[in-house]
Amino acid sequence: MRKSVVPHGLTAQHITGVVLVMCMVSPAATQTTQPEKKSRHAELLQSVAKMPLRGVVLRPPSAAPLGSAERADVERSNSLMAEATGMLLEGAFAAGVALARESMDIRGRLLGPNHFLTISARVMARTMSKSATFSKADREQLVESYGLVTEAVDANGLGLHSKAEKAAARAVEIRERLFGKMHPTLGPALREQGRAQTESRDFAAAEASLSRGLEVTESSLNFGKDHPETALVLDRLGWLRINTAALEGFGPEVVEQSARDLRRSVHIFGKTVGETTAAAEATDNLGTALFFTREYESAIQSKLRALVIRQTLLGPSHKETAVSLSNIAWLYNQLGMREEVIPLRKKALGILEQAVGPRHPYRSAEEMNLAATYLERSMHAEAITLLEAAVAREKQQPRTEPDVGAVGRLAGLGRAYIAADRHADAAAILEAAFDLTKKMYAAGQENQAILESNNLAELYNDHRKLDAASRVYEQLVSWDRRGSMQESTAAIKRATRLAEIHINLDRSREARAILQNVLMWLEMKHGKLALESFGPALMMARACENTDDPAAAGKFCLVALQISEARLPPGSRHNALALRMMGRLHVLEKKLDLARFELNEAHTIIEKYSDEDPVPLVLVLRDQALLHQAADRPVEAIEVLRQALERSRKLAEQSASVHLQVLLAKSLKLLTDALATDKSGAARKQELVERRAELHSLLQRLKAAGALDAENQRWLKELG
Repeated sequence: MRKSVVPHGLTAQHITGVVLVMCMVSPAATQTTQPEKKSRHAELLQSVAKMPLRGVVLRPPSAAPLGSAERADVERSNSLMAEATGMLLEGAFAAGVALARESMDIRGRLLGPNHFLTISARVMARTMSKSATFSKADREQLVESYGLVTEAVDANGLGLHSKAEKAAARAVEIRERLFGKMHPTLGPALREQGRAQTESRDFAAAEASLSRGLEVTESSLNFGKDHPETALVLDRLGWLRINTAALEGFGPEVVEQSARDLRRSVHIFGKTVGETTAAAEATDNLGTALFFTREYESAIQSKLRALVIRQTLLGPSHKETAVSLSNIAWLYNQLGMREEVIPLRKKALGILEQAVGPRHPYRSAEEMNLAATYLERSMHAEAITLLEAAVAREKQQPRTEPDVGAVGRLAGLGRAYIAADRHADAAAILEAAFDLTKKMYAAGQENQAILESNNLAELYNDHRKLDAASRVYEQLVSWDRRGSMQESTAAIKRATRLAEIHINLDRSREARAILQNVLMWLEMKHGKLALESFGPALMMARACENTDDPAAAGKFCLVALQISEARLPPGSRHNALALRMMGRLHVLEKKLDLARFELNEAHTIIEKYSDEDPVPLVLVLRDQALLHQAADRPVEAIEVLRQALERSRKLAEQSASVHLQVLLAKSLKLLTDALATDKSGAARKQELVERRAELHSLLQRLKAAGALDAENQRWLKELG
């Protein structure tokens, strides 16, 4: 369970970091003549709930059903297995063998040798028979391993994934030594180990654990491909791949593999144990995967079916029912059914306040989800009230070890303070969050520390708090180098982002050093002229321009242009961005005819995509104005800069993004500079006065928000 890539929903089955954009509808006035209209959610749920739950499949539909005496015998076999399991956990292996074998014989006779219940009894009998031959010390260690797996399950449920991984790893070690590397008892231990590694964001280790767990479990010598134990591992693999896809931008190959794993898991449950709580988890996760494969109707059906199973088996007030409500709220939000979201989130949180303790990770996650909903709806006071209460509880009862959930709560409160223009409060609370991530790293929670620090860095960068962002990214890059992640996709992205921030802070020489390594790593990883190198190459050209190295700037701009031409069709946006940068450089080198051709070509291409991404059109207009100025055409330059300003202003009016405010500031500055050199008359002078006043006011607002870069600070100083 978890907050959400991903947050997404309440459980570890769901991705944290998905942006929540929600809207609440005011309740209608009470009507006395008409019944209250059902919500869309209620209608959908009623439709899905019509089908009764599928139970355990004892015989295929084509076979004759069991008689009452035969059913009684199956129930007796179940009792025998329960008793044998108790003996297994106590270490009474010799006594338990007979019970497991008797259960196996009954099931084999009534259900067949390949029925999943027969297979379970056979594995139990084989395990206990082998265990009975061990020395006393080995039997004691084996019993310890069963306790360790239980400990791992409990720790994972409480969000203590480092503890869970250690317990599961120790269980794997014991069982491998006693049974070898392919014994079926390894399956549950590897599954919990993989679950802990997934939630700790150690995806490579999780893939290794779960893939091996699947290999062991579905072996024909163990449980086989159609056993519920195999379905359990497939569920964890499917969830891992959703998380991996989130890290890699939800590429179709990974999300489709996730959907295949989860479909297979749900199918196995359906033809064996039926719709159990374990099947509900796989069904819920399948709904997530289907959303990312764009099978939206099926995604809704899966998540609602998971809710029906949990409500029926566990009751409407169980924490797992709250999990379903939270995850359905996430899906509805993604699909635009926003009026349903806040009521479902409040209902989920209300259940959790009664069902689990105040510090349980499920409750904390849902508080974060509701607070994120409030923030997206500009309900800042509500979000702050909720998050301040959560942080206050944490201070009253601090944990013995750093808590990843605490970092999320602090970061969420910092985001809420920023949204409410309480920037000093935000700075203090976000600094506390960063300090906590460093403590997590020192305590051995490296992957969680990196994940949470990365979220903090992105939060700072989103709001252009560049000095703070650079400090966090520098720490991340240092950790990446120390932990052998230096050449991973995520680490390269972090290094590139740090370089970009350095450029904005007038540290282009530092940016060049970082980008040189980034481009080297990308060439080693993807080969020459790889598309992944396009952005860093163009950024390197910008850094070289800023350090008065036009030859190097042109070289890297040419590399970006070659990449766009080699990897993409003619007229791509990448091609236009490279042409624009090349044209800008040629203006500075006074190669005006060449610059005119490149900028006009870039403008033509960019205009085709301006509805999808309007910012590049502003940038190319500004560069075309630079060309007019270099050609001593000030009137034309001013007219083009007015166009750029008008477009910038419209974008800034449509969004509160601080990045768009900075775009507007740059357009204002370029226009005021052009107007200041023009001698056309009083009208221009009045325009200059008005634009300067507008720029000064905007820069003051950006200063209050802590969003000025080095260039903006110089402008503000010039204006006085």
